[in-house]
Amino acid sequence: MNSDINTKRTLLEDNLPNGMRIDHSIVVGTKSTQENNKRKGSDSELGDAKKRIKTKQSPDRSSPANTDKHNGGGIKSADLRERTENGDSDDMGTNRNSDANADSATEQSQSDADDGMREEIVSKYLELHALPADVEPLRSLTNAEKKELENCLHISKHGWREDWIGNLAFADKDIPNPDGKSREKGKKALFRWAERGKLSRKLLNNLLRFVYNLTETPKQAKIILASADPKSVRSIQDAVRRVSYDPAVLQEDGWTTAKSPAPIGASGGPFRIGEMVHWQGYTGVVIAYIHDEHLGDLWKAMWLQEFDTFDLEAEELDDARKKYDRRKKSKEQKETSKPSQMINEATRRSGRYSSADFTVKGIEHGIVLAVSYSRGSRPGVFWPARVMHFSEMESQARRGSQKQKVDVVFLAPYWNATPGSSSGRKESYSESLSRHGGSIFSAGSLFELETIDASDESIQEYPYRDKDGLDIDQLRTSFKFVGLPKAAFPRFVDAHRLALGLQTYSRNVMKSTVNSDDLHLTTAGLFEAHPIAAQTAHFPEAVLHLPFDHVLSQLPRTDTEEDSVTFDDSESNKEPVLQLGAMLDSMKPPNCWGIDKNVSPAAEPPQLVSSASSTYRSPEVSMDLDTYGEVPSVNLNQFTYGLSSLNSLFSEKDKESPMSALLGKNLSQLVAKIPGDSSDFNSLSFDAKRARCQSLIKLWTVVKDYAQQYLVDWCKLCERLYRYITIVFSAKGIGNKVSWVMTDSLCNQHLTSNGCFERAVRLPAAVKAAKQAGAGESENIQLMTAVNERYIELAEKHVINKAHSKSYLHRMKKRCMSVADDKNVVPLTEDSEGNGGEDTKGSKGSWKAAIAGVGSAVQAVDMIMNGECVNVFSVTRPPGHHAGRDLHPMKAVSNGFCLLNPVACAALYATSSIAGGGRGLKRVCVIDIDVHHGNGTQDILCSTYDPRFLYVSLHSGGPDVNGLDPADDTQEELAHHLGRNPKKGIFPGRCGDFSPHDGVLNIPLGSRVTPHAIGTALVTKVTPAVEKFSPDLIIMSTGFDAHMNDPLGLGGLRSEDFGTLTEVICKLAHKSCSGRVLSVLEGGYGVPCCRPPVSLFDPDEARAKVNGDNGGPTSSSSDTSPSQQVEASARPASNSDTTAVKPEQNALQLLELGEDLPTSMDDDVSLALGKRLDKCHKEGFMHCVREHILALKKSNVRS
Repeated sequence: MNSDINTKRTLLEDNLPNGMRIDHSIVVGTKSTQENNKRKGSDSELGDAKKRIKTKQSPDRSSPANTDKHNGGGIKSADLRERTENGDSDDMGTNRNSDANADSATEQSQSDADDGMREEIVSKYLELHALPADVEPLRSLTNAEKKELENCLHISKHGWREDWIGNLAFADKDIPNPDGKSREKGKKALFRWAERGKLSRKLLNNLLRFVYNLTETPKQAKIILASADPKSVRSIQDAVRRVSYDPAVLQEDGWTTAKSPAPIGASGGPFRIGEMVHWQGYTGVVIAYIHDEHLGDLWKAMWLQEFDTFDLEAEELDDARKKYDRRKKSKEQKETSKPSQMINEATRRSGRYSSADFTVKGIEHGIVLAVSYSRGSRPGVFWPARVMHFSEMESQARRGSQKQKVDVVFLAPYWNATPGSSSGRKESYSESLSRHGGSIFSAGSLFELETIDASDESIQEYPYRDKDGLDIDQLRTSFKFVGLPKAAFPRFVDAHRLALGLQTYSRNVMKSTVNSDDLHLTTAGLFEAHPIAAQTAHFPEAVLHLPFDHVLSQLPRTDTEEDSVTFDDSESNKEPVLQLGAMLDSMKPPNCWGIDKNVSPAAEPPQLVSSASSTYRSPEVSMDLDTYGEVPSVNLNQFTYGLSSLNSLFSEKDKESPMSALLGKNLSQLVAKIPGDSSDFNSLSFDAKRARCQSLIKLWTVVKDYAQQYLVDWCKLCERLYRYITIVFSAKGIGNKVSWVMTDSLCNQHLTSNGCFERAVRLPAAVKAAKQAGAGESENIQLMTAVNERYIELAEKHVINKAHSKSYLHRMKKRCMSVADDKNVVPLTEDSEGNGGEDTKGSKGSWKAAIAGVGSAVQAVDMIMNGECVNVFSVTRPPGHHAGRDLHPMKAVSNGFCLLNPVACAALYATSSIAGGGRGLKRVCVIDIDVHHGNGTQDILCSTYDPRFLYVSLHSGGPDVNGLDPADDTQEELAHHLGRNPKKGIFPGRCGDFSPHDGVLNIPLGSRVTPHAIGTALVTKVTPAVEKFSPDLIIMSTGFDAHMNDPLGLGGLRSEDFGTLTEVICKLAHKSCSGRVLSVLEGGYGVPCCRPPVSLFDPDEARAKVNGDNGGPTSSSSDTSPSQQVEASARPASNSDTTAVKPEQNALQLLELGEDLPTSMDDDVSLALGKRLDKCHKEGFMHCVREHILALKKSNVRS
């Protein structure tokens, strides 16, 4: 966990303001970080200490005069406490909103702006007095002293805690008087006894010595503890208090103390640092943030009276924030607001009101995904739920807005599992986990009733179907985007087990259908219920009262770690669906008496059958091919397992049918050519085997085309044969378990203007990241540095004209070729009115660079289809998904850095007939994960419905962002807003906010793409659509500009999220097309400055220095691990590299690309942009590329 925590810490620190850094010289131990997240008073034995703080039993500790005298620091102004207690302090944060956009950051108060420039917030409230430069180290305890301390603190039974701060908390533990004075009765904290007794004070000092000598204690904490006066209990007390809030200690211990400029993730992350809270009766302020993969998001807050600290989880922080806001409003006497403004909490959080005509697909089966607003639930997290039928509701009528709500029953919720503490306060997850472990999430009731809005923000379609079974691997992937602790995953699985079981019962036993009967709708109206309460399934009482607790307890335990990953169409990773109908039948006579046990009670068809028909399941049926020729050496039965529809088609009864004869003949010809285990085949040369494989796959393409539109199992059989063929022909570095990274130096000739985000150094940075992932050194990741000339010629003469109009191509080529100097940069996409060329500029080499990009994608299609590799990442520039058939595709204001569209060209090439020089594929799916909508790709492939293509785009945008609704605007008004007002909404405009037909699935994710939003979209929308489409090839438009540190500021994803996205898409590809994935680089601009700025005083000398010194060999060796190489690449350049830079510009760090950066390549970045990119040293474009390639490598295994 320690490495994960350090990674999370690094991600979050990238949001620090320019010039701010956190010292990581001390690495926190594995257990230290985990235990430090636990609240100081989480154990029952520390409950009295919590009560003392709450009831203010030590007034002297809260005295500002006394506090100023000791190392704990003092309040900076006398009236600060009074203002914070009265609720008059400036609001230093914003209420969390999972859909908060970047513009909200600019609307903060001036205090917020000040906080954004701070490395920490504590010094705003306390004077952190300087510590002595040299302090004498504290001696370690002898065995006798340690034993004495353990006896007095009564910790021998449970042992010392594994975290240093937890051991220090023993000073607040209530114990009998160590000095043994008879007049002192009862128990008090060691601090209190030490004020009166010498032995107690000695024990207190020994406790400090013990903590000081722990290896995981931060260096700054040791200095603070050692500087305390051993003779003064107050000095010791203040030192103990200071280590809990000192920014340097927190930073060393893994906390982020700087407020980020924008929210991170669904919870907001470090953006919430500085928020005022009210907790346990006192006002405090959030001072730090940390994310723990087991405990989730945690914030450390500090009371402004006693300066003690406490930890809050997301739901607790929301509650504490609301309490503070309520107190502030009460003090300001703003209790006379209009009733119409008092919107209920659920409506505020959903963002819009419910609609009476709202419905959701699959509501007839009663199961949906819904968002809970209960205390303890995470905002924006969709969870399986059952929509209650109106007849189940109480008879009392609803009033007002309640009529637009529905009652749902959440299945196996995780948020109702936190028990109360001994003091009656509800425990947080961190407290509960520390006492109960992972079982805490399974301790609550399996069902919880809640009333929620009937709206898209609260209810979505349930994505899973009974015929597919429960895919545990898919659930693991979905869970990664939820943001919950790992310990909640078993509860997550149980929720889907119940949901799928109920859905299956409704579908197969109740035979539920969409209810459009006006009578039922009228009846629902009489009950004053929402219409979907009449459309939902009405489950029998017997089903709802089955012993689900017992059933779930008998099922296999699941965890978040994958035991094994299979990339084929097998069902080995799927769990059968709960058969509730069979359970009910087993409780009826005679089955309940144990009679007729062999009689099958199943009222539902068998699950986990991969065929289109569920009639036949036997995997042993043999296909008789004697009629069609000689039986091949390869046994076909191993490929037909579970494909019952083919068993029926090739049965004796149907064997003479025209369809059976045609398919059998072609199948026998294909199988006959697959080599068996023969010495003749093994003796062939590699080139001969490769040529035979290519010929065989062309025949395979023709054979698959015969019946794929009729029989699902036929496609599965053909894909199994394809996998077998490619495995047979695999060799070292070729075929199965091989990924390729392709690039071409011609792409470096494309130059852009100064200040443009799409800089030339993106390509060398991507190539270096690919090498750090193992490209060129590992047999599993091959590196190609030049596109075959044949494909460049093919692209220019035959492919690009399939995607772009002749006039567009002629204009673009003429513009590039007319540039006089190779270094000159001119607008390329200006229209006749001079619009559209502001962001898309290029040079003389831009045309060759764009052609090389198309050639790389086309060559990659051939390599994938020929079985030479499983997947390819084409690393080229300029990007292409905004380039359409003509200028301004879909009325976009410009081309968005794009010239030609490699993705669209590759898709058109792949679907062209074999006779016409293409690959003959029938269906290609394009999945665009760039932060912008790929309007050019949609314009070329899907301007009208084309059954060959499915375009899926997950991007920033939406009606709420772009401010337009096509249903309310005429086409002329729409064109005016999008084409003439570039500041309106997010580029390229409204075109990505809706899906015009079944061939397009546009999923706008709001003003800022978050992990939860994109994860939910993958599960609920992308996966079902792609599986239904069943493509022969998946092409990814891979943009990394949704990263949280990208200068565009439209995303909140981490680099590891891009790896997870890639894995999900690759798994979809393995289900439908044997893992064939082509990834093409699009956006992603988080590349730090690679060259020192040119000196204004001596530019010739500066350029000479750039070209001479910064192009040397890379600083990382082949023996260095990829993670170490990424860290090495983020180190600042040496002083010799920046001697020509003005002194005030030396703060910029340079990204060392070594030999991957051409000596002739400039990188003239403004100081302002350079500072924005500086945080990408920690995590940025290169880290995203590396995670993407590693995910492709992980997914290149066929079986």
